[in-house]
Amino acid sequence: MGGDVGPDRGGDRVSRCLASMVPEALLSGPLGLLERGMRARKRVLVVTRHRNGIRGVCCGIVAVFDKHFNLVLRDVDEQYSVLHTLPAEATTDSEAGSHHHRHE
Repeated sequence: MGGDVGPDRGGDRVSRCLASMVPEALLSGPLGLLERGMRARKRVLVVTRHRNGIRGVCCGIVAVFDKHFNLVLRDVDEQYSVLHTLPAEATTDSEAGSHHHRHE
């Protein structure tokens, strides 16, 4: 498919291009750590939030990211909780269901 970007479809060229858009000073901090992890194809753990706390976690390989830490991950394992809204007096920690998904 035309939209696939991977090691055999120009992925290294894309990551070099993206890296050239990020100022060198930023690559020495957290963005640099993310860049090195992406180049080494290491799995990263991403914690997702909702308004009142942690929604879940994703663990995958970074395909692309930007300076705002928007990420595109591949080969992802995802665990999350569904937030159920109930009247305030009836809400307990056991009300949220937990789910696990594997995305490829």
